[in-house]
Amino acid sequence: KPASLDSIARCWDEERKGVVIPLIGKVLHANCLGEANWEGAKKLAKEAGGELFSKREGYILAYYKDEINELLEAHGGDKLEGWNWCSSEYSAVFAWFVYFLDGIINNSYKYYTNSVRAVSAL
Repeated sequence: KPASLDSIARCWDEERKGVVIPLIGKVLHANCLGEANWEGAKKLAKEAGGELFSKREGYILAYYKDEINELLEAHGGDKLEGWNWCSSEYSAVFAWFVYFLDGIINNSYKYYTNSVRAVSAL
């Protein structure tokens, strides 16, 4: 990992209850919002005061998953795990998701159910 990025998960935002991710300029909310299809996931994230992370942001979260999870656990948050929706669309019927177990990013039917995590701007 690049030396300048080693501190990716060393900053907790107490006010917003999440991990500050400087590379994307956002805070990853501490808790999973449940599971939903893609449209429902976008709605849940918005209701939580954020949005779904993009495909690009998903790559960064997956790369630093271990460091992020360490900080989430220390503050009682839910670890990054399982299949999680991204805000990025692949086509009219597919959207991108991240599988945090192994960092795979792929696309899936929007009507499938995946986990929902929100991010909000710094």
